[in-house]
Order: sequence, then structure tokens, then C-alpha cells
Amino acid sequence: MAKRAFSSTIEAKLSAPDTQAGWLQRLMLTRLRAHEAAGEIPTSVRFLYYEVKDQLPERPKSHRRLWSQDISDALMDLRKARLVPWWWLDDEVRSLTEWESSPSVYAYARNGSGATWRGCCGGRRGPRHTAVTVPGAWPINPTY
Repeated sequence: MAKRAFSSTIEAKLSAPDTQAGWLQRLMLTRLRAHEAAGEIPTSVRFLYYEVKDQLPERPKSHRRLWSQDISDALMDLRKARLVPWWWLDDEVRSLTEWESSPSVYAYARNGSGATWRGCCGGRRGPRHTAVTVPGAWPINPTY
């Protein structure tokens, strides 16, 4: 009988070893453990893909999914099974944008957030109908 690379507890959380998903999950878990031992955590999904690219079998041109997509799925499965902490994988390609928000447009303008009408008239009281731009929303302009 072949020696298992992982404990029975971990094996129970992975897909069957004779499936593509199971094979990729084990391959990625092995690579991530090597990165952890080398102190190279967090790492990126793209870096892991390029690391194992030569081990992946050739796919026909008609195949609809890329290996990078399947590797991303395998890593997500490892995260969901709590075998890999979420912070181990970093995505340097995407960034998180946090929009400022308020319960109302009035509160947004009063707080001085974003592009508001405050100070538009040199300290004088502004016009009664002022357009306020709220990120991700249509401008409010009563002249329509």
C-alpha cells in the first residue's frame, strides 16, 4: 500500500485522489506547505501556477477551462475546508476599493466626504439646488 502524504483527517476533506480536483488540491497543499516551511507565506495564486506549470498535462485546444482556473478552484477548496488560512494567498493583481458611504446624500455632503458642494461659493451660502456627486450613483441635479 502506498504511503499517504497527508493524515486521514486531511484526506477526508479533499476530493478523491483519482480525480483532477483531488490531484490539484494535493499538489497545491504540498506546494503551500513548502512555502510555509521556507517562510514564503503569503504567496500568490499566479506564482503557484507558474511553479507547477511544467507538471501539468497538455490539454486539447478545445478544452474550455485554463489550468490557472482549476488551480484557483483547488486553492479555494483548500481555503473552504480550512486546510489553508485565507491570508496565505495574496492577490497582488487586484485591489480593494472602499467607498465612503452615508445613510443619505445630505449626510454625505454634510460630512465633507468626496466631491461635495461645501466651499463652492467662497464661504457664502451656496445655491439652493446644488448637484452632489456620489461615487457609484447618478448625479443629483434638479434641472433634469
